[in-house]
Amino acid sequence: MEKPLVGSCDGEGDLVAEIEFEKEVDELAYQSTHDELSGRLWAMRQLAANFRTSRTSLSTFSSIISKPKFWADAADAAQSLGELRTDAAMKIIRQALTSSDYRVRKGAVLGLAKCGSSASEILREVIVNDKQNDVVATAIVVLARVDETLDVDFISNLLLQNWTLN
Repeated sequence: MEKPLVGSCDGEGDLVAEIEFEKEVDELAYQSTHDELSGRLWAMRQLAANFRTSRTSLSTFSSIISKPKFWADAADAAQSLGELRTDAAMKIIRQALTSSDYRVRKGAVLGLAKCGSSASEILREVIVNDKQNDVVATAIVVLARVDETLDVDFISNLLLQNWTLN
């Protein structure tokens, strides 16, 4: 008898409950790409929380961002990458910041919130270059939280510049 590939108690997220069920990294990686949406999101969060140093986690998140089933998968994968706090994870977050879907880029910005001040330069790039107001606003808030040395003039000048142009 073979071990099942996915054990999902509540694939569509109908139960109002938190079910604790420990899984191996390979099981979570598989569930992250094969279950219903709520199960996929749960599995990604478990990967980020419990297998931060695993190459499987990193490759799973990269794959999800590259070829998501749904925008929420890629956005959540990008956000979860922040938990890993590695150079390789930052590289994939940068990849997510180039997505054509602003919601994926916003997820990447939220992932950068977990990276601390090392994300400051990337956040500044997002603030200056992204064309979606929601992504820029999120990046401003995250930058204010992670960069204790933030020059407020940087933000106010950008806001004045954008209001003048629009």
